[in-house]
Amino acid sequence: METERIRFSKWTDDDFSLAVQLWGKEDVTRYICASGKFTEQDIQKRLNFEISNQKQFNVQYWPIFGTPVDELIGCCGLRPFKSEENSYEIGFHLRKKFWGQGYAFEAAASVIKYGFTIIKADKLFAGHHPQNMSSKKLLLRLGFKYIGDNFYEPTGLYHPSYEMCNCSGNARWVTDGKFYTSSGVSAGMDMALEFIAERFGIDRTNEIADGIEYNWNKDKNNDPFAR
Repeated sequence: METERIRFSKWTDDDFSLAVQLWGKEDVTRYICASGKFTEQDIQKRLNFEISNQKQFNVQYWPIFGTPVDELIGCCGLRPFKSEENSYEIGFHLRKKFWGQGYAFEAAASVIKYGFTIIKADKLFAGHHPQNMSSKKLLLRLGFKYIGDNFYEPTGLYHPSYEMCNCSGNARWVTDGKFYTSSGVSAGMDMALEFIAERFGIDRTNEIADGIEYNWNKDKNNDPFAR
């Protein structure tokens, strides 16, 4: 992959010194592990993990370089999240000298497109350290939707978590970020019930649907009126 300013590469066994440039800096690791810093053993373990993911799943948090100056910016990519949902987790770590210049957004947008169009993920998941407000702003700007706080073992904390759905072109309704859009009246009703379910639970929503004698179609891609 390549964008206007970024070239994506792949971690290899020969990249330990490159990995040290990234994960050897506390500015980068303070929000991704309990101690706030990686030892050399931690860096090697992380490098091995990324290489393994590439071999097994054809994804990793790929190293990214600036163009035309070929300097390591950081990493951005995917890793498997929930196989039963065909979902992947997106993440990005940037060296401090490249913060605040739009590189994270540019790289993440490219990775999102790759996830939905190339590997056909159904969902993308993301999370961030509760003190990392920059990542929160970036995820919301990218269109991720907050879904609650989940325990993250590497830090021992509950991290705000987000997801984005791969809404197909013929979906009856779309939920992307803060926006809900439906294709018709019945789709709008189904979409509204999904909105209620996300906030008040599936049982309460089923009670509402039963109370108005409405047969709730929960599958946004299943159009009962399609010819």
